[in-house]
Amino acid sequence: GVKQITENALVTTQAAASVRDNFETQSFANNDGTHRWYGDWVEPGDDGTPWGGNAIIGWQDRGSGRMILQMNGQIWRKAATPSTSPNVTLKFKSLRNSLEWGEYVSVQASGNGGTTWTELGRLWGPANDTTFQNQSYNITAFGGRNTAIGFVASMNSRFGDDNVDIDDVEITYTTSYGEGDP
Repeated sequence: GVKQITENALVTTQAAASVRDNFETQSFANNDGTHRWYGDWVEPGDDGTPWGGNAIIGWQDRGSGRMILQMNGQIWRKAATPSTSPNVTLKFKSLRNSLEWGEYVSVQASGNGGTTWTELGRLWGPANDTTFQNQSYNITAFGGRNTAIGFVASMNSRFGDDNVDIDDVEITYTTSYGEGDP
């Protein structure tokens, strides 16, 4: 049946949403989620190309694209997530290649657009993964218009094979869609 909603009634619908980058193309501006990111990937000190520097986007290997972090590579991106969302989660896959003791990629989040950062965890060496590992971090505390996530590598420059592949970076959250007149 049909239910009559009185005039001026506010109806909201909760829906799962995400921003995502599958890294299938060499671009700082990939948008593969249900919503768009709030800006492109930023690589401080880079040459302006997604395939140069120490954070490489869209590298094709084993049948799919990915982001590769090496040496002292840094990269971050903003996503406008609802401040009222009860759960905001950062998910991605990682593959550590030839990491020695003390080498890592720091996974970080910011609630002020990248002015300050909080480390969520590290992808440590020594390690040489044979398959991608699923990673997940609750970033609800950083939710809002200025949510940002970042990756910072710390690896020995003597060994060119030391890197971490990152794929399918996604921030999931719940959003409300309003209908009717408030």
